[in-house]
Amino acid sequence: MPLQFSELNYQCMIGAAFRVCAEVGEQALPWAEEILSWCKKQTHTITAFEYGPLLVLFEQCRQRDRVDRLLFKIIQTKGQSLNEVHLGSLINAAGSDWKRVETIWDLLVNQSSLKPNIICYRARSKAHLLAGRPATAAKIIRDIGAAGMPTDSARTVTTHLQAMLIVSHAELTKANKRQLKKCLSVAGDVDLSEAGKGLAAKLKQLIKVAEKLLSNPSSLRFADLLVLQFAQEGAMGSWPQYAAGSKYLAKEESEREKVRAFPCRRLRFLIRCKAVSDWKRHPAKTTRT
Repeated sequence: MPLQFSELNYQCMIGAAFRVCAEVGEQALPWAEEILSWCKKQTHTITAFEYGPLLVLFEQCRQRDRVDRLLFKIIQTKGQSLNEVHLGSLINAAGSDWKRVETIWDLLVNQSSLKPNIICYRARSKAHLLAGRPATAAKIIRDIGAAGMPTDSARTVTTHLQAMLIVSHAELTKANKRQLKKCLSVAGDVDLSEAGKGLAAKLKQLIKVAEKLLSNPSSLRFADLLVLQFAQEGAMGSWPQYAAGSKYLAKEESEREKVRAFPCRRLRFLIRCKAVSDWKRHPAKTTRT
């Protein structure tokens, strides 16, 4: 005799199972597939809330076509909607792949009118910092204010100051210095009693480095700027010891584009070589393209 579940119990059970899978990560993907297959045979409904952890798991496993299809399914289903928790979780799951982060943001925020909260903005900014794009990361933090939300919390200010340190060090322009001073002014007014000891210590360290950059920029090399741990662990952790004012952000962006383009060029080259080789062996059977 098949097991009987109420709609609520069924949804709680499936949601909990998908959450466990998401916590375990890629190794739990086969189990998630079995659960999803079983669910298709049931008559109860799975809502966006239960699908949330499954979306995160698929994103972590880089099964992005499945993520997109499931997102469209939820968006198009009457009575179901995605929220800022889904958005923030998916951004975090995408990691340092800023292009994927922007795709998710465009789909959920720009096309589906989801209203992001501060946590979503910070997650998006962090993704760009991880990818070595501090100027964009800083702009996203400023967008929080433009959206009518406060920008003076310790975590928001810390992320903004980390990004602006790098931008200002790379190009010592008046505009960058002005933005850095403004960020420093806000940082000085942050109530550190509301921040944890670790975050408060990082903010104090960032303030000291920023003040040193404004007074004696030549004394700081690039590695001196990376205060936050995720900045050290991201793409910028392997950058050379650039000197202040050496305009290295454009150079690094160009290098990343070359690296991203290489696999595609290499694949096209190998396909051409294979086609030529086949044509030489069997000229009558193979059409050269």
